[in-house]
This record gives sequence, C-alpha cells and structure tokens, in this order.
Amino acid sequence: LIQPTDLFLVGGRGVAKTDILAERSQSIMHDMPHSQQVMVSDTYVNCLKNIVPTLLEGWNRKGWRNGIDYVTDKRPPSHFKSCYKPTDSYHHTISVKTGVRLILGSLDQPSGLAGNSFQHLYGDEARLLKFSKLKKLDPAIRGEHAQFGHSVFYRGRTFMTDMPNILDGDDDWITLREKDMDLDQIKLALQIGVVLNEIRCELY
Repeated sequence: LIQPTDLFLVGGRGVAKTDILAERSQSIMHDMPHSQQVMVSDTYVNCLKNIVPTLLEGWNRKGWRNGIDYVTDKRPPSHFKSCYKPTDSYHHTISVKTGVRLILGSLDQPSGLAGNSFQHLYGDEARLLKFSKLKKLDPAIRGEHAQFGHSVFYRGRTFMTDMPNILDGDDDWITLREKDMDLDQIKLALQIGVVLNEIRCELY
C-alpha cells in the first residue's frame, strides 16, 4: 500500500534486501510494461558476478523462471512483449516478459549510459557507488511521459545497501536522503490505502 517513487534502503544482514529488490522490481516491471530500465554497479565485474545473480535468485524465489519470465544477454522469445525502444543488441541486458528491457550499466563508463532514456534506475550495494558519477545519470532518467507517466514508479530510483563505512572508502551519499523521508505522508498513504482497499472489497 506504500510504494514510493524513490526507495533508498539501508539494512544489515537478515533484512532480506535481495527479496525486497526482487519484489519491488517485479512490481515496477508490471506497472510500466514496455519500458527501459537500468541497473547500475561500480564495475561490470561486480554487476555480473554479484548483483545480477543475486537479483535473479530473488526473482526465482518470487516465482519467475529463466526463459519463461526473463532471459539474459539474448533476444527475447516471441511470447515476450516488446520494449518501446527497438534494439539489435542484447549484450548486458535482461529482457522481461512484460516488455521491459533492463540494461546493466557500470559507473566506470557513466557517459555511455547518460545519452540513453530510462524510466527507472536501480542500484545494489549503493555504498560502492560514487555519487559524483551517479549524478551524471540523472539526465537519462526520462522519456515517454505519455506512456509511463501514470506510474508512481516513473523516473524513480531504487537503491539497496548495507551501512556505508567511510573508513573503508565507501560513499555515504545514501544516508543523506533520510531528510527526504516524510513520515506523515507515508502514514497518510497507508491510511488512504486501507480505506480504498475496504471500498474495493465492498464493491467486489
């Protein structure tokens, strides 16, 4: 009932960040079918070895299956819906049955992503992401408002991390977002959601 446009989550071991990211990304991909989204990491090596396998593991626990609900690094099967933006390259790409194309990006080469258009941005292990490089992606979170502007997730951001350790060289930019959280608005959204849900039940 409380699905924010932007979710910045700092959590320790046992919080199940993987499942939270998996479930949220599934919701976003259902709410914005045919969109193009991006998952960023500090390097492609970390993205391919750690971030992506963890995400796919979470999807599998949530019921999605490789070849049926998503495919990686290859042209999607014919039963998949198509992304609004055509492409001939599926390198570093996850295609989802709803027509979503999830591009895997590295902040080693942020300029390669900045010229594109993405409707949602994800990042795991956010403490490893340098904010100075990350903000270069802001102009790319755009496009196709007429098609996707209905969604609360449009032009949103989802980042997960454990607690940044500055002494180890982590970037603590994510902790600065705490000031943007409006608890009163969250409580109001929950209250309205509960009432709306009761009305829908009565109508049903």
